[in-house]
Amino acid sequence: MELGYARSSVDDPELKEQLEVLRSYKCGYVFQDMNVEKVSKKEVQNLINNLNKGDSIVVCRFDRITNSIREVINLSVELEKREVNFVSIEENVDTRKDNSFYHVMRNLYKFEQDIKSEKVKIGLKKSRARGRNGGRPKVINNKVAKALEMYDSREYTIEEIVKETNVSQATLYRRIKEREEKKSDG
Repeated sequence: MELGYARSSVDDPELKEQLEVLRSYKCGYVFQDMNVEKVSKKEVQNLINNLNKGDSIVVCRFDRITNSIREVINLSVELEKREVNFVSIEENVDTRKDNSFYHVMRNLYKFEQDIKSEKVKIGLKKSRARGRNGGRPKVINNKVAKALEMYDSREYTIEEIVKETNVSQATLYRRIKEREEKKSDG
C-alpha cells in the first residue's frame, strides 16, 4: 500500500498541491501535518506505526517528512529494516525500482556512527592523558577491607555493612567474588 505524507508549507499552506500529487501516486491514505515550521514527530511516528512490510511512503520532497539530512538518513535506515519502500517525488527517489538510495543512506549512517565513535575515543584518550579515567570513583581500600571484615564476621547483614561503610552492595559482592576466585586459583 502507498501511504502519503504531506506537511503544509508557506507555498502550500492548505496542502492542496501536495495532496493532488500524492493522489496521482495512488496513495491509499495521506497523513497530514499542518505545522509549517517543523515536522511533527508524532505524525511521522503515527505513519511509521501504520506501515507493513512491502508498503511505500510517498512524499513530495524530503523536507516534508524530515528537518535535516540526519533525519533523512535515520528514516531511511528504519524503513529499510522494516522492508518499506520510500518515494520522494521531487528528488526522484523510488526504492520500489532502485534500492541504491538505501545503500547510500546506510553507508552515510555508518560513516556518521564511525565519526561519533572516533570522537568518543579521542575524548577518552585526552581525558586519560589528563589523569581522568572516567567511570565511578574507586572505593577506598580501607573501606572495602572493613566491609569484608564485617561480612566475614557474619554478625551484620549486607544492608548494615553498606550503610556503615558506604561501600555499595555491588562493590561488596564483586570483592567477595574476586576474593573467592583468588582462593580457588591459589
